[in-house]
Amino acid sequence: MGDFSGGLVSRRTSPLVSVVGVQAIGLAGVCLALLMVREPAPAFGALLWAGMAGSAGVAGLAAFYRALATGRMSLVAPIAAVIGSAIPAAIGIFAGDRLGLPQLAGIACALLSVAVVSAVGRDGEARASGVPLAIVAGLGFAGFFLGIDLADQVDPQASAWWLLLAVRLTAVSLALPVLLIWRPGTGWPTRAVLAVMIVAGLGDVGGNLFYIEAQANAPLSIAAVLSSLYPVTTILLARLFLGERLQRRQLVGVTLAIAGLVLIAL
Repeated sequence: MGDFSGGLVSRRTSPLVSVVGVQAIGLAGVCLALLMVREPAPAFGALLWAGMAGSAGVAGLAAFYRALATGRMSLVAPIAAVIGSAIPAAIGIFAGDRLGLPQLAGIACALLSVAVVSAVGRDGEARASGVPLAIVAGLGFAGFFLGIDLADQVDPQASAWWLLLAVRLTAVSLALPVLLIWRPGTGWPTRAVLAVMIVAGLGDVGGNLFYIEAQANAPLSIAAVLSSLYPVTTILLARLFLGERLQRRQLVGVTLAIAGLVLIAL
């Protein structure tokens, strides 16, 4: 829901404005939560890696919102999710994660989906649909997953809220100066857009929080892929509210992506 809402905001205003707004709203929510839970701060190294995860994540989110604003959500979301999950999964397997045949088949299926979807429309449709930006977004998301995993290795008892604080502070610190320098002429978001932005910001924080908790209790390869099941919701919402339709070849690619994610979750 958070990604779909962020994509809608990016279609009404600048993607960079959307990123800064979503991250700032998330930061406010995290600060409020920390005041309520009052958990001890983790090791500095864990916060440092969380900050690195935030820098990769905000770059990925900026590319993702731009891709959602200019292309089809039902194509962009699966590509970003597959790349974002396949890279950590491969690294996790190389590092010693033990996966069964369904998980290995799912990873292969997911990677194949990227090739299928990216090859759609050799007349330029794939590029126009935001595929290149979706690939960049996936790389950024992969960096986020890996950074959080390294933070957990430094301090396995680190509070998820403190890690999220480091993630959001870094993201806002990087994105806000770019926004102030670039100054996109989109103006202040309307109340309707701001309301959707709040949904996106809280949804993004919620997704990150659940990932951090999942990653602390599951192998990196499994947690990253399970956290990348969001394209299912994005595709359904895009079909319901935006009336997006997929061509047969595009549908095959999207189906492969979803099937790959489901297989890895088994």
